[in-house]
This record gives sequence, C-alpha cells and structure tokens, in this order.
Amino acid sequence: MRLRLALAATAFLAVAGRARADHCTSFPFDPFCGSRASANAGSGNSSLASQEIDAVGDDPEQTVGPVHTMRLPDPMDPVGQGNLSDESALATIDFAAGVFAVEAGTESGAVDFGKIVSAGAHARVAYDEYLTISSASLPPGTPVTLRLRYRVAFGANALHDVPAASVNGNTQYALADLQLNMTFGGVYTTNRWYDSADGTSIVNGIFDDPTQLGEKTAQAAVGQTSRLVLEIRTDENSQATIYMNTFPNASTAATAAVVFGVEADEAGVTIGSPKFGAVPDFAGVTAAHAFASVLSIDVGAPVTVPEPGALASIGAACAALAARRGRR
Repeated sequence: MRLRLALAATAFLAVAGRARADHCTSFPFDPFCGSRASANAGSGNSSLASQEIDAVGDDPEQTVGPVHTMRLPDPMDPVGQGNLSDESALATIDFAAGVFAVEAGTESGAVDFGKIVSAGAHARVAYDEYLTISSASLPPGTPVTLRLRYRVAFGANALHDVPAASVNGNTQYALADLQLNMTFGGVYTTNRWYDSADGTSIVNGIFDDPTQLGEKTAQAAVGQTSRLVLEIRTDENSQATIYMNTFPNASTAATAAVVFGVEADEAGVTIGSPKFGAVPDFAGVTAAHAFASVLSIDVGAPVTVPEPGALASIGAACAALAARRGRR
C-alpha cells in the first residue's frame, strides 16, 4: 500500500507543527528512518510558516509529501502585499524497483523595505539496514563479494537577479544542494552537487559525471550480514530583501533520482532485506530507469534533466559552467 501524505498551503504568520512526529529512535532498525519532506516560508523577523512530514515504517513503496507552504498577503502590512515566498518538497521510495527520488524548490521576492523574505524546502530519503546473505548451495562462512551499483539522473538551478558582486551573503542568496551519501563494505562515501547564485559551486562524486556507473564492493560471508546505507537529499534555500532600490527575486530547484541494485559475484547467493524481502538486482540500474524516475519540479527555478541520450555532453556543460563562474 502506498503511503501518501499531503499538506495544504499555510497562511502567513501561521505556524504548523509536524504532521507526524519523528519516530527515528532505533536507527538503523527503522530502514526509512528520517525520510522526510519539509518546507518553510518567512518574511520579517518573526513571521514563519513551516511544515514537515516524516515517514518511518515497513512499507517498501511510499510517497512523502508533497509539502507546500506559501506566504499569503498580510492584511496588517499593505506595503508588503507583494512579498512572495513559495516552496514545496516531495520524496518517493520504491524499494523493490531500487528507486529513491527527491525534489524541492523555492521562490522569494521582496517589495517591502526592511523585510527579509526567505524560503526553504528540503526532501530526504534515508535507508539503513543490515542485508542478509544466504545460499542453498554454499556452506555458511563461504566468503562472497557483494557489489552495489547505482546511477543518478538530476537537474538543479539557483537564480538571483541581484548581481553576484553586490550580494551580501547574509541577506541575499539562492542555493541548491544535492547529496547522495552511502555506506557499503564499511566505507562511507559522499557525492555532492552544490550551486549558489553568488558563484559558489561544489561538484564531486557521481554528480561530476552522471554518465558513469557507480560501484562499491563489500566483503562478506554466507550466513552473515552486510550493512547498506543510502541517503539522497536536496536542500533548497532562497532569500531576498530590497537592496539599492532594487526589488530582487530568488528561486531554486533541484530534482534527483538514484537507482540501485546489489548482487554477489558468486553464483547461488541470495541477498535479502529483513524488512522488505528481496533486494533489487542490477537489472534496473540503467540511465533510462533513473531518468524515468525523476520527479517533476512543482515550485522554483526552471530545471533541465538531461535525457539518457544527451548525457554524453553533460561533462562538457559542467566544465563550461564552472569556467564561467570562475570568471565572475
């Protein structure tokens, strides 16, 4: 059964608590511990609208979100009627298909002097479990080599219409931050795509070249367990305030899907999830599957996700983008 939780837009000055409490008390024994979607909007120093939902359980197919907050007109502030703050976030999980996906986006716009208009949206899928290793043909204790393979498809953007040279990092910004973190074979690795409208860019791991097939190995034995941790998350933030008689707008957005599978080099080995049964194999670890699993952006900056046939040029495009930012 699909778990689907939805939250309506929240009015300016309203504060909404979490729709579900964070039940993450026995990590890693709650495999979806901390999978969540959250969004928040603000204008001024004390005005806030925020929403968050969190999914923990043994349903292998879940949708977390959408979460959507919006700063609505404040009747007590006629001058600032046009202040804009809008954001949304969504995360999906399909363990049997080997798919985790997230999307989030924000928009901020200021028309009232002295008001800082901010927006934040965050989506996260976190999985942590000890996989079982069994075999009907190999005796307990037989050494085996496990392989985790994965691919990503993603798009992200951070825009601000105040020139980067004029941006004060404390009051004007737009940033998009994507991360894919994992532990396999006792080794932790992180992959990141970070972009800010002030010109800061951090790209590493599989995001540096999404045409590549990621692979990690783990040494184990029949009858033992092997820990797998996968976390994909996106954090989007935008903030605007009137600057030098300009009325800035900021927007961010990011969407990413990771497809994964685990197999053993040795024949006759079964890898299982105590919570969800069979672990996905390599069949779905394709660029086309990753692209097809990407979530559409609901709010925020325009984002392009390269189709599998266009991925060959993405490395050159990233290099050109980095070169342009280096000249700012």
